[in-house]
Amino acid sequence: TEAQESMKANINANRKKLMEQGPCQVDLHRALEKITKSQQKTKFYLPNCDKHGFYNPKQCETSLESQRGKCWCVTPWNGKMIAGSLDLPGEMDCQQYPSLVGQE
Repeated sequence: TEAQESMKANINANRKKLMEQGPCQVDLHRALEKITKSQQKTKFYLPNCDKHGFYNPKQCETSLESQRGKCWCVTPWNGKMIAGSLDLPGEMDCQQYPSLVGQE
């Protein structure tokens, strides 16, 4: 039917848009959907993306309270946590990790 074709075209357009956004933007979209569908805790993770849709080197939990969540460093192109970087102080700079040098 015409309605099914229209819905299928919408789904394909949304899928294409997500694929063009970059890996961090896709993860951010998923996280926001998850938060809106559930009763979320006071701390949760929202990816911190750069303007190109990739990950900023420093990622942190988001907190609805005044407490700061845990922070860690990731590789910008895939968002994978760098070993030994979990639970960094909030003001910590991720540039100390050699795998991030020159990636910005």
